Amino acid sequence: MEKTSGKAVCCRRDCLPYVETPHRLIHAIEAQLPDGNMALLLGVVLVDPRKETLSCVLMTPEGFVLLDAVAQKGLEEIRRGVPPFDSPAFSAGMLADIRLLLFPPPGTLQDAGHLQNGASICRFADNRRSITDVVARGKDRWEIRQYDAAGFLRRSVQLSGRREGFFEQIELAVPGFMGYFLRMTLLEAEPL
Repeated sequence: MEKTSGKAVCCRRDCLPYVETPHRLIHAIEAQLPDGNMALLLGVVLVDPRKETLSCVLMTPEGFVLLDAVAQKGLEEIRRGVPPFDSPAFSAGMLADIRLLLFPPPGTLQDAGHLQNGASICRFADNRRSITDVVARGKDRWEIRQYDAAGFLRRSVQLSGRREGFFEQIELAVPGFMGYFLRMTLLEAEPL
């Protein structure tokens, strides 16, 4: 990362690609699972960034609920789930993915600048020494990369196309043996 010279990089919450007010979001999800199989799902999220709460439902296209989970300031609860979606590890991973997509990174701003290609970058670090980079690649194109304390990439997100202040396309990739890939298409965004 190059240090900023000339044009300043805005790393305030209102400059970054996160939800600022309570909303209900509905996404069509194409999932490539760790075993290579593909699944089509619907995701409904109720998010309130001011209270740091979210409620999510993952269901089949026919409306069968696979998982209903909530998170409030670090406390997570599975309200309903069918195997294997009812596992605490699965719901914790899904809630972590949603937090990465919708909430600003935990921790503090560590650095800001520009990449060699001119993209603006804001780097955040939390108390577990994990790093989250938020990269602006244009008005409607963003990237989020999350690294663990050892510097290994844990999650990578591509955000593109804006509609009503929300990204129309989200691609999330989790590398590794149990890695997966999600392509999410925004169907509806409604203020609460």
